[in-house]
Amino acid sequence: MDFKLHARHLLGTARQYTLKQLTQLVQPEHWVYRPTPTSNHALWIMGHLAIADNRFATRFRESTHLVPAGYEELFWIGTECHSSLLAYPPIEEVRAYLDERRENLQRVLDEVTDEELAVPVPAMDPASPMATAPNLGQYLLYGAAHEMLHSGQLSVCCRGLGHPPLR
Repeated sequence: MDFKLHARHLLGTARQYTLKQLTQLVQPEHWVYRPTPTSNHALWIMGHLAIADNRFATRFRESTHLVPAGYEELFWIGTECHSSLLAYPPIEEVRAYLDERRENLQRVLDEVTDEELAVPVPAMDPASPMATAPNLGQYLLYGAAHEMLHSGQLSVCCRGLGHPPLR
């Protein structure tokens, strides 16, 4: 099996599911809707996935690192969702960052060698689901699983707003 083809398929399928759900959010307030007081909202998920793509890519190409000022404080692990759109950059800006970071990850995937994919995963927090990946290739594949997890959260947001399930 061609690893890169497999990775592109998994990442692409996850992103298609995410983007279909994001298109259902037509009112600005939908972007910060949370079905429960402690759940993530769509704007946080979108920024978080963009930073995650950045991190997956920089494991292989550190020179591609790009995170706008303040984004990690708004969108990374452990940050709290705010109920006001005013606490965030414009939706269009976050969406452009999401798209650009995925394009960057795809370029990195095109360049990466089999030898780079086989490198053992560096030590990381044992609580991380990625800590058990035997190599960077498997770590990269986790990117699709990670996105599907957050797409599930998006699905709950969209259903809470009255949208039908995606098929």
